[in-house]
Amino acid sequence: MINLLKAYYQWSKIQDNSPDERPKRVFRIINLLGNKRYIKARNTFLKSSKNVSLLNREETLSKILKQYNRFENYPEGSLGKEYYNFMRGDEVDYAKFITAYKEDGAKIENKLHKKFDEREKDLHDLIHIIFGYTRSRFGEGATLVTQYWQGGATGLGMIMLFGVIRTIYKWPSSAKTLLIACKDIYKRQKNIDLRSYPFEDNLDKSVGQIRKELGVSPPTKAINICERFTSWSWTPQKG
Repeated sequence: MINLLKAYYQWSKIQDNSPDERPKRVFRIINLLGNKRYIKARNTFLKSSKNVSLLNREETLSKILKQYNRFENYPEGSLGKEYYNFMRGDEVDYAKFITAYKEDGAKIENKLHKKFDEREKDLHDLIHIIFGYTRSRFGEGATLVTQYWQGGATGLGMIMLFGVIRTIYKWPSSAKTLLIACKDIYKRQKNIDLRSYPFEDNLDKSVGQIRKELGVSPPTKAINICERFTSWSWTPQKG
């Protein structure tokens, strides 16, 4: 219970942070609530020799994405170009993100486990792009809870739960749409194996094609409404 309260405190401070500071809060929440689900998902992933080969490549996904400026001239609509626009458009301080990750992420000695950990971090931004979730408060929550349902740490799901409860408390009229949106987020990722998809081999492929290959459906009406009317200040956007 104490760790849950500490996690809530960390979550309550997220909205006051700039985008490049928020990951640090997220990692603290993850550490407070444990990594049992994450470790189970990691062990399942590593049972596949194909997955292990992905992690053991000389040019890993993490190494490639750190140099995202190389994607500037990729075709419009390609995963590489969309990743470049995503990182540049939101003015994310990637170096600070990595620093926060190293300071607050789980300390792992096993090299293969560490590579999996790095890939899991990169999966966050790729979920934003593949599923079309923005960096709004709702979009971040949708991305984190997608990662949770994909086998991520308990803290990722708890962040979304805190947000849903707070939003319904402040705006009871939003409850129906928000709960439908949460159900839709779950359905969009259900039965999709994101971790095993070789994103590093498909950066020049269109995001639309990758969505078809994975079976990702378009955002629903409820998701679009929630994206449109949320901000980090807890003040609904108008228009």
